[in-house]
Amino acid sequence: MKIIYNDFLGGLAGSENSGNDNQYYVGERIDPHRSIGFLMPGYTASTIAKSDDDPVVLSTIPTDFAVDPANQKAYGLGGDKLYQFDSSAITIRNDGTFPRDIGTVARADDVVLYYIGSTKYLFYFYDTDAGRYDLATTFDDDWLSTVPASAVALNDNLHPVMEWYDGKLYIGNGKSLASLDGQTGANGTLDTAALDLPEGFIISALFPTKNYIGICATKGDTSNFTQRSESAVFLWDGFSSSFNQRIPIEDNLIEAALNHNGIIYLWTTGRDTSAVLRQLTQTGSGKLKLIQHDLSGTVINMNPPKRNGVDVYHNRVIFGSNGPRDFVFSYGRPDPQRPYALTMPWAKTAAAASQITALKVVEQPWFSGNDGTVDYVARFSSGNDSSAVWKGLYKEFGQRIQINYIKFYFDNLASGDTVTPTLDVDYGTSVPLRDAYHKGTSTIAYSADGAITEKKFIPHSASAKCYSFRPVLTYGGGGTKFSRIVIDYSFIGDI
Repeated sequence: MKIIYNDFLGGLAGSENSGNDNQYYVGERIDPHRSIGFLMPGYTASTIAKSDDDPVVLSTIPTDFAVDPANQKAYGLGGDKLYQFDSSAITIRNDGTFPRDIGTVARADDVVLYYIGSTKYLFYFYDTDAGRYDLATTFDDDWLSTVPASAVALNDNLHPVMEWYDGKLYIGNGKSLASLDGQTGANGTLDTAALDLPEGFIISALFPTKNYIGICATKGDTSNFTQRSESAVFLWDGFSSSFNQRIPIEDNLIEAALNHNGIIYLWTTGRDTSAVLRQLTQTGSGKLKLIQHDLSGTVINMNPPKRNGVDVYHNRVIFGSNGPRDFVFSYGRPDPQRPYALTMPWAKTAAAASQITALKVVEQPWFSGNDGTVDYVARFSSGNDSSAVWKGLYKEFGQRIQINYIKFYFDNLASGDTVTPTLDVDYGTSVPLRDAYHKGTSTIAYSADGAITEKKFIPHSASAKCYSFRPVLTYGGGGTKFSRIVIDYSFIGDI
């Protein structure tokens, strides 16, 4: 009898022995959407700048990126520094203009490109103010509190920023939603309280819908959300004197939000074992996934992404873990005929202290964070992650079986390809495999096998009898693309 693993698009299951046939338990740095129909590693991380470069250019972690495709530039704000990147040459600018020291800053927030009249500017928001750059030579680091009509300093709270369909720039400002109208007044008009939420709420994230501005807020101190606090989504049409709808969310804090094709995704935390990916409904939110991952036999509970750590790539929502690892997850389905799936295609490191702070697609995903040692800005665009690991779901048989052989099918091996296949049996025993034709090899490798497309193994005889098993693939290099795994077995006496 045979078990065939040949559909890898179901993504990560929540348990090692419970899931759909096309799901798997471990998919670390594995991207089944990279080449549809095949299982292969995700891209490897390519560093753009880091804090131990010589000379040091990147001295703080960017908390947000803004992309100007017309000029092939990207901008990042981190602490008291404003950075410019060439998004074509993939370099960080280092001259008398950038990095820009914007003065005393307690907390960096968001950056955004926005028009005042017919001129496009870069705005960079920090703890109590926002600066403006004309994309040429001129900076005004306290522009928001001094220049536009009704200029005033902001509250010292989070400042999520979003341009909505009415052309105004909306700014979270504590319990208030501020607005900047770039088309009224010589330098725009600021309203620091375009909408007030109920007392005690603090705005944590914004998202657009066709008819409403979506406002995520938590009642209480967002720095201490581990205490049982109240969170909600408020919907506002942009002109009514009060919000139009209040939707309670079943968690302590809404950290990030994103509208993708009309589906509103929320990332929340506080009341579960790990961060939660949710979908907004008319009455609350539905829990889609716990953000967890098995790493070397230990389930790691992930923190939610930062507000600017979510984006869309190839029709999938992607988001970075804000610790305890700098993994990037994706959720979605490139093919509308497939089910939605959670995958973990990319990671920079597996260091326990690593984290991702911001994530933005600049043609490819760019991200900033700390890898446990240094701060960095990097991207995922090419190569194959040599630390990729995949483990299928356990198969249970109800009685003892004997594994006869395991055969792996894949695209032609290329130079550098090497994978070590093994089996896990009976929830805890790793079984090495050996070449079925006694060539003495236990790997699938171009250096030993050439450009083959299939290879057959048998387990070591002492471990061929078991009650349950799952296949495991551990990459050592290259981008071997597996199409199916066939395991032949026989029922034997249950003695």
